[in-house]
Amino acid sequence: MLLALDFYWDKRVEIVMIAPPDGKGLEEMLAPVRATFYPNRVLVVATESEQLESHAELNPLLADRIARDGKTTAYLCQNFVCGFPTSDPATFTEQLAAVASEKN
Repeated sequence: MLLALDFYWDKRVEIVMIAPPDGKGLEEMLAPVRATFYPNRVLVVATESEQLESHAELNPLLADRIARDGKTTAYLCQNFVCGFPTSDPATFTEQLAAVASEKN
């Protein structure tokens, strides 16, 4: 119950992962998210496909998101404002660490 209250009052962290149709690199990009507890995170994972646009109508976090250069791309956002997307797991880990340090 306290987590729900924290989610309501604190900044939300929205993580959107768009994988290419073959799913290449998805597990590597998800690893840092799974390794750390982010209580106020919303994680959306999608594969770039013909249905992505229709899914974006239901979930605005998917709007205008692509797998850049054919690689799984992570978009890290706070309260619907996104930073630079990345396909590099090390850069994504640094972005997550920066968000985590803001919370502490």
